[in-house]
Amino acid sequence: MMNICLDVRYTTRSGASTVIEAFLENLPEKIRGVSIDVVTHRDQHRNRPRVKVPFRNRLLEFQWSQTVLAQTLAERRYDIYHSLKHVGPIRCPIRSIYRVPAVGQFVGQYPQKMMDQIYWGRAAKHVYRKADALIAVSEYVRRGLIEYLNVPAKRVHTIHNGVDPRFRAIPQDQDDVNRLRRCGIDRSFLLCVANVLPVKNLITAVKAFQRLADDGLQLVIAGNDLTAEADRIRKLTDTLGISERVLFLGRQNPEQLLMFYNRAQMLLHPSFHEGLSSTLLEAMACGLPIVAANTTSIPETTKNAAVYHDATDVDQLVFEIQRVLGDQDLQRRMSENGIARAADFSWQKCVEQTLKLYGELGTS
Repeated sequence: MMNICLDVRYTTRSGASTVIEAFLENLPEKIRGVSIDVVTHRDQHRNRPRVKVPFRNRLLEFQWSQTVLAQTLAERRYDIYHSLKHVGPIRCPIRSIYRVPAVGQFVGQYPQKMMDQIYWGRAAKHVYRKADALIAVSEYVRRGLIEYLNVPAKRVHTIHNGVDPRFRAIPQDQDDVNRLRRCGIDRSFLLCVANVLPVKNLITAVKAFQRLADDGLQLVIAGNDLTAEADRIRKLTDTLGISERVLFLGRQNPEQLLMFYNRAQMLLHPSFHEGLSSTLLEAMACGLPIVAANTTSIPETTKNAAVYHDATDVDQLVFEIQRVLGDQDLQRRMSENGIARAADFSWQKCVEQTLKLYGELGTS
């Protein structure tokens, strides 16, 4: 019997928590030859064998991981410690695996507070380099770990995240029209789904939207907009005279996003950096055409389900938007290509590949 300690801690609802919950949901309760306990907070995952974390403060959690967790891993004789997000023991007494969702923090693409710099830029870098195996969520992340952190290639394995099966193409009905109106959407719209942060580069999308000069369109931004970057973009929309046609709707639940993906004209995704974007997977699964920046993992993810632009080239983005809007055959092909491409990303496949890695690491 192989004993796995799976660290599934998360503090707030975010993309990371969505990934963790999806992984657990697709992890069989009984696996032949494998026993799995989870590291989690006291109020989470009560239906699973647990190692309970007594704190939610990052500093206290980190100290707990270096002492109590390290001792627990040894005393309970686990074979592998696998973390889906958090930094575990720096001196891990057993074999370790880390899931790595991005490498932007190592190359200066994410502006970080001091605590984040220490946690992700130093502590995470150290445990990644010492880990027996790393799971990169894309080939881009894999190459980054090899290049920026000098991790031997044989220790880095690409295992993609899956896409939530709730995201799919659905027929339009009158209820959707009414729901959209309640959100302030009363005409055709372009969609951005992202937390409003500088790395998401939504300011380029807003500038391109203004240059379209089409009063029959709205721009809908769905994601955390309680940020300084959101305030900056709101001021820009006022200056450009388009504030009435740019809607900031904040975080949305999956049901709302499903409707947006199915009713939008296209997704605009001008992000500077993505490890593997859940937004792109969800949009493709719904058959939504995508206009995206040709950066990092984005072309690898979407392939021929998107058309591309240089991240900061507003004129090129305007051109690609107009090209897609004016070509129904192109829209149809992109929609079909997206649905087909999204089918390559499943949580069942992710779990199966992870369990296979456990077996390989346990017998090496």
